[in-house]
Amino acid sequence: MKILQREKRAVTAGLVELTTPGHRTRYFRAIPLKQIQQILGLYRLRALQEDQTEFSGFFCGAAGDAFLDLGYGDPDESGRYEVVKNACLALQWYKMESSRYEITTYLSS
Repeated sequence: MKILQREKRAVTAGLVELTTPGHRTRYFRAIPLKQIQQILGLYRLRALQEDQTEFSGFFCGAAGDAFLDLGYGDPDESGRYEVVKNACLALQWYKMESSRYEITTYLSS
């Protein structure tokens, strides 16, 4: 399964608006997974774990990055999603001295 380029741009635009509204960096008390999942959900996408089920984990550490596969549509009877072949969710975080996180997230090829 592949998503269209215009869908990738639309999702990325939503993610960028979350983290840098009006081109101004927004800082978060925690990594905004729920908001990221809501944006993905608008396009019937889900961030996935290694077993192709919906991501339900957490991230730890003051800085890091993750690249998560994406699923599309509805899960099968075992809760697994069809993996999107031409995009993944890129997420980077950095905890500032203020204890707030700076987040970068987008759809990567």
